Amino acid sequence: MSQSSKRQPIDRRPFGRHPDQVSIIGLGGYHLGKAKTIVEAVRIVHEALDAGVNFLDNAFDANFRSFQTRVLPELARQKIAAIGMKSLGGDGRVIKKNVARVDDAMRYAMSLPVCTTVSGIDSLRVLRQNLDIARDFSPMTARERQVYEQGLADYALDGRFELYKTSAEHDGEVGRRQHGFPSQEEVPM
Repeated sequence: MSQSSKRQPIDRRPFGRHPDQVSIIGLGGYHLGKAKTIVEAVRIVHEALDAGVNFLDNAFDANFRSFQTRVLPELARQKIAAIGMKSLGGDGRVIKKNVARVDDAMRYAMSLPVCTTVSGIDSLRVLRQNLDIARDFSPMTARERQVYEQGLADYALDGRFELYKTSAEHDGEVGRRQHGFPSQEEVPM
C-alpha cells in the first residue's frame, strides 16, 4: 500500500436524497486508458478503492449547458446528486499552461454543491496528489470562489481550455460513431 492510501479515508457526502455516501473525489474512466500500462491502471483503481474512493465514471459525452449556473441549481432543487466533472478542463491544459493550479482547481470544483468530483487519473502520482488534496479539503467561501472565477474569467470566455465542449477531441470511439465523427486513427495529427 502506498503512503497516500495508508492514511485516513477521504470524506464522503450524501448521494442526493439517497442514504448512500459518495467519496468527494471520484475516478474518471477515460484517463485510465491513458495510463502507461494495464498494470498501472489496475493499481490506480485498487489504490483509489483502498483510499475510500467509491465512485468510478465511464462517461464519454459532454453537456453544453452551463453545469454550474443551470444544472446544479435544478439538481439541488430536486434533491438529485450532482457529479462534478472536468475540474481541470478535461485534459489539464489549464494547468499545463500555468493559468490555474491543480489544488485550487480541485478545491474550487469540490466546493460546488456536488456529491463527488470525478478526476481523470492516469498515474499513481496523480492519484496520490488528488487524494492529498481531498484529504486536506476545506470548502471555498463564496468570496474565495468569486475571486477564483474572476482570476480565470479572461481565459474562460473562448473555450480554449474546455475542448471537450468545443471539439470531438475527447469523445471515445462509441461517442464518435454516434455523432458521425471519424475515429481517432482517422483524424490527421
